[in-house]
Amino acid sequence: MPLIVMKFKPQGGEKKVLNHLEKLYKKVDRDVFLLHDNLLSYDSGTSFKPDFILLDPLYGISIIEVKSYDKKSIDKLENNKIYFRDSSIDTCPFKKAQEYAFKLGNYLRSHGFQLNTKDIKSNLVFTNLPKEYFKSYPFVTNHFKNFKETLTLSNMFPNTEMEPKLIEDIYQVMNPVTYFRFDDDKTLDEIKSNMAKLDETQLDFVKKPIAGHYLISGIPGSGKSIAVISRAIYIANEHPDWKVLILSENKKLKAKNEKALRERTKYIDKFGHNPDDNITCKTLYSFLSKLSTQKAPRYLNYPEQLDFMCDQIFENGIQELYDAVLIDEYQDFTDEQLIIAKNSAKKKDVKINNKSKTIENIFLAGDKLQKLKERGGSHNWLDMGFEVKGHSKNLKGSYRCGREILDLALSFLQSASKTMKKEVDTYYEGTDNIEYLSDFDGSISSFVGWYDVGASKLKSWVQGLLNKGVPANDIIIIGPNSKKKKKELLNIFSEEVEMGLEIGMPSNIKGLEASYCALYDFGSFGFFQNTTENKYKELYMCLTRSRVGLFIHCTNEDNEEFQKLKELMDLKGIEDSGFDEAA
Repeated sequence: MPLIVMKFKPQGGEKKVLNHLEKLYKKVDRDVFLLHDNLLSYDSGTSFKPDFILLDPLYGISIIEVKSYDKKSIDKLENNKIYFRDSSIDTCPFKKAQEYAFKLGNYLRSHGFQLNTKDIKSNLVFTNLPKEYFKSYPFVTNHFKNFKETLTLSNMFPNTEMEPKLIEDIYQVMNPVTYFRFDDDKTLDEIKSNMAKLDETQLDFVKKPIAGHYLISGIPGSGKSIAVISRAIYIANEHPDWKVLILSENKKLKAKNEKALRERTKYIDKFGHNPDDNITCKTLYSFLSKLSTQKAPRYLNYPEQLDFMCDQIFENGIQELYDAVLIDEYQDFTDEQLIIAKNSAKKKDVKINNKSKTIENIFLAGDKLQKLKERGGSHNWLDMGFEVKGHSKNLKGSYRCGREILDLALSFLQSASKTMKKEVDTYYEGTDNIEYLSDFDGSISSFVGWYDVGASKLKSWVQGLLNKGVPANDIIIIGPNSKKKKKELLNIFSEEVEMGLEIGMPSNIKGLEASYCALYDFGSFGFFQNTTENKYKELYMCLTRSRVGLFIHCTNEDNEEFQKLKELMDLKGIEDSGFDEAA
């Protein structure tokens, strides 16, 4: 098959070399992978990123570095430096090409691959220099203007045959942005089976040029938070000296992002330092506190404290602290908070569509239809200074929710009002073409009974899942927005909470997900929302926390929202699995 290449747009000499490589592999019937600009290490301010790394099971591993020097620009090579006639200086390309082989060998060995440096061959291609312009250097093969004749499959590789699976494993491990795993297994045999992968739509946006403002929106479970983490890693990978901020409104989402970041980066030692040094997760409150010159008085409630700090920041000016800012669940932020976040990012001189521009690096992810706050958050992007026109994407594939659960939740949200139905159809660009990317069917169960009976049934439901081998940390219980009720649930499920079970309220579960989710006292959800639309949005958010099993408890069978759910289930032919089956 043709060469497998991740999307990128090479220019100049790199484009010529890539075209040549693609021709070489045009009729090849084996999987051959090409990596571009992969960071091998970051030492003393220097990034080691070869232009190409080729992984071929028949020939081995080849590094290709491309230089477009011409005779008139070069002055001399001396002391591992190359000097140019315009007085500029760079690291000697031969020295760097030698280092690439050592760095790549060290990187692969650190990930459990038993390879020697002799299994890797380094090539330097000078696309504008005549044959024999530079003398030969140890461990590096030179190619000049006639590279189409010399850069052959037999000449640019060490000619070391490798197992196709080994080549594929190396390719995946070297793509930490694209492939990732969430386990502690370190054996090569288990890498592939535990590897997740960004789909093409997510990857295309994650790997957009690091220049300007980008916005992704999407249905629940479409991978928005994963895209945020992946984008942060991609930026840090390209710019190891940058300070990158991932900003979220609440503590649970911040903790979730920190955990995902740790699990994604614990297998990446390419940075030359701890990634946590340049990727930071913050809550909105913590972020504003850092920028504000005065602490918010304790007697103010939470929204008032945020307003107080925003006023202080606007009055005293906004510090540019970060090289890139990524905002998870943008709908939870007011306009003022988003403007402060944008302006806390340093302006960079970049080229967009071949035009020079000074702009911040911003990446926003969220779902407008999960916006619950009444005030602010109009998100008129142009008026706020966000240039997202042509830089936005709507994700319509759900990895989290089974078809029955998401379909029911969307229909429930649309039933709130004619206005909400129109908003859902407009914002999600219709619901008929939503992709259900998970390979499981959702199960929905309900139970009506008073609080103590409901809690007892819920306790049995959880115990039944645990007995079936479901991990406690894959179960969430969402109760009403009542600290008293939450405390009661924490007491009832104290042992299960110790094992990892999560208990939350609609106000603080944003970003959480699990295979099994129970909604306790469903009839009281949305109590603090002052519009029907927002009440239904809150319920929609809670319904879509589950991947596989959803258990709904209600104290009053006549509750309007509960009745609406039951009617929709009947209309769609969704069978209530019943309590016994759920347990």
